[in-house]
Parts: sequence; C-alpha cells; structure tokens
Amino acid sequence: MTGKFGTASGGITIFTSHRQSSSAASTQAFDTTAYVSHDSFTRWAGQRAQIENRTTLGGTVRKVWTGNIGNALPIELLIGGDYRTDLVDATQYPSADQHQIGGDVVGLAYAAHGVGAFSQIQVKPLDWLKLTVGSRYDHFFYDVHNHLDSVNSPAINSGVWSPKVGIAVTPIKGVELYANYGEGFGSPSVVDDLLSNPALQPMKLVSKEVGIHITALPRTSLLVDAWTTDIANESFQAAPGLPEQNIGRSRRSGYDVEARYRLRSGEASAISLFSNLGIVSAHLIDQGPAAIYVPYPSDRLSEFAVNFGPL
Repeated sequence: MTGKFGTASGGITIFTSHRQSSSAASTQAFDTTAYVSHDSFTRWAGQRAQIENRTTLGGTVRKVWTGNIGNALPIELLIGGDYRTDLVDATQYPSADQHQIGGDVVGLAYAAHGVGAFSQIQVKPLDWLKLTVGSRYDHFFYDVHNHLDSVNSPAINSGVWSPKVGIAVTPIKGVELYANYGEGFGSPSVVDDLLSNPALQPMKLVSKEVGIHITALPRTSLLVDAWTTDIANESFQAAPGLPEQNIGRSRRSGYDVEARYRLRSGEASAISLFSNLGIVSAHLIDQGPAAIYVPYPSDRLSEFAVNFGPL
C-alpha cells in the first residue's frame, strides 16, 4: 500500500492511497485507490462571479482475471466499482471589474454522491482478432440546501446504464484496425442546471469510433481515427450567469492523428516526442432540412510534447 500528500490544480490533494495485492500472476491483481481533495476558487465570468469551496472524496476497487476457456480461448475479465462524494458551498453575485456590485443571487450548499459498478470481458478467439464487451451502471443523488430559496432545493436520484463493445483486427504484425461503440452520460450541474430546471435528466452520449494503430516502424507509433458523438440533449448558455437551455440533439464528429517517436528507451529514462491533431465539427440534428451549427466547441486542437518515462 502506498500513500502520499501533495497538491493539485486549483486546490490541495489532502491524501491519496493505492493498494495492490495479487495471486500467482501479477496480471490477476486486486487494486484499490482512495482519494481526498479540497479546492477553493473564485471564478469571474462576465458580470457575475462564483465562489466555490469543494471537498471531494472517493475511491475505486477493481479486479482482473486472465486465463483460458477450454485451454484454447484466451479471456480477460475485469469487474469493479467506484464511489465519489462532492461537498460543495457555492455563491454567485453580480460583479464589475472583479468587485461585487449587488446581493447574492445563488447561495447554497449541496452534497453530490455517485456510485458506479463496471465490468468488461475481452476474448481473443484468433491470434489476429480481439473482441471486447463491457458495461457500466452509475447511480447518483444530490442533497441540496438553497439558502436563498429553501423551496427550490432539488432532490435528484437517478441512474444510467452505459454499454460498450469493441473489435480489433491485426492483419499483420504492428498494424491494428479497430472499431468501438460506447454510451455514456454527463450529470447535471447543481448551480447551472438544476436550480433553473430541477427535472433535468443526465445528458446521454453515444460514441462510435474507427481507426488504425501502426507500430511496425522502429521507435514510432502512429494512430489515426474518425469518430462521432451524439448528445441526446445539447445544452446552451447564451451568456455567463444565464440558465442553460436544452436545444435538442447534437452530433460532434471529428478526426484525430497522433504520432510518437521514441528517442531513448528504458523503464525509467525513456524519452519520446508526441504530437496530436484533432479536427471537430458540431451540429444540431433532427432540425429539418438544414442542420444548425453548434458554435462553441473548438474546431481544431493540436498538441506537441516531450514525454519522459515509458510509453
């Protein structure tokens, strides 16, 4: 078991711990991770400011089994669960030049709890074929105390099931073709969403992806993929401080290219160059003959970095 104290962006990580125990094979490890952190910040957005104090605690437990079915079919089974609680005090008020110019418009304390369970099975019926099937269930609930309007203290209790499937084909050594399908969700924000729309449900996501991963060249890794993500209820905020609105279904589509070149090998002393380019477009769908462009996602993202440590 290991534990450490340290800092995190925007606040302080009070304590994290990790424990691993294994049976005969290290691939059959039992892992647990626990964490506690605290963040305090003031965010200035247009003519409104938000002060937030947040304490987060949680943990994850997971177990992996590897083996064979009938001494012929390699299989890997993963199961696990996680828990997270956020304890938050949030205040909003009108501001100008980073000074408060009016009374508080939001003043609340809330606890957001989430518990999840997940599983995944991966089989390799042929040397060149790998199949993956997984699922996850998340249940979350909020306990909200609105200091300015006690009647408007929404109590949310909801759950979401998210499946995923994947296939990977290796026609030749060092070249992998893959396709993935997965579902997910985004939980609503108490401050931005639930106070103005207590009945708002989680934002459902459906993602599809195809790509190729090439490692045949010495020291080099190249990945190219194309993807789409459909959002069941796209939200839009016309200006900071205004309530978010549900504007319908949307689709994001894009392409990613990622390249790595290893300058030096070694478990602790490896050095590699990394570059990534992503192109994204977003539109509302089911809006009649012409789709409506969603303006706020970045349409192009690029990154270049030097990585120290193993790939």
